[in-house]
Amino acid sequence: MSWFTPALLGLIGGVVGSLIAPWVHWAIEKRRSKFEYRKSLIEKWRSEIDAFEWENENFGNTSTYAAMKPYMQQKIVEKFEAQRTIHVPPDGGRGENLKKQWASDEVAKIEKDWELT
Repeated sequence: MSWFTPALLGLIGGVVGSLIAPWVHWAIEKRRSKFEYRKSLIEKWRSEIDAFEWENENFGNTSTYAAMKPYMQQKIVEKFEAQRTIHVPPDGGRGENLKKQWASDEVAKIEKDWELT
């Protein structure tokens, strides 16, 4: 009877381990996959913002904007979607195109919010 208790504990430990280990592995892979997906989104958004024809096109009509919008600050969304509004960049700012600056800043904010930096 002295062998029964360790054998039972071993059996219980093996069953619990075989049930928990795959779940832990799945949770880790899920987190890693989410991290990689978000990282690829940030890279894609940055690339598309840099290549976008800001003078001739409407960024609000792009799939990039549509993908970013749920994560953007409401005040920036309102600026992008304001009808018949002219935005004048300040003298000595970071560039001539405010909308490009806003989009780039939002990507940086989203990256920080997602803890990718």
